[in-house]
Amino acid sequence: MTKEDLIRVAIFRPGAEPTFEEIQNELKPMQELVGGYIKTLDIGDGLIAVLNEEGKIERLEFNRTVVGPQGYDDLVGTFFVVRSAGEEFASISAWDEALLKAWRPPRRPGGTP
Repeated sequence: MTKEDLIRVAIFRPGAEPTFEEIQNELKPMQELVGGYIKTLDIGDGLIAVLNEEGKIERLEFNRTVVGPQGYDDLVGTFFVVRSAGEEFASISAWDEALLKAWRPPRRPGGTP
């Protein structure tokens, strides 16, 4: 599979509804978007959250709790969601967009609201 130059992503900023934008499928623009080095988190169904690797250490603002194959995880700071294409990132689909617009993350039992 060839790498897309621009990919459509869902951007989640703390306290805001998601926005949908095209970004360059390159490391530097992704780091700028999340505010630091990136790490990925499988959130299921072929979707990947890309977030600031040191966000919790830097005490970035809480964004939301997600439940993925690894269980519950609190995401902090700005992150974005892409589709996995093997070793590469790919654009989210129109279907993904519709689901992510309506996504209301679960609350951690007894934890973060």
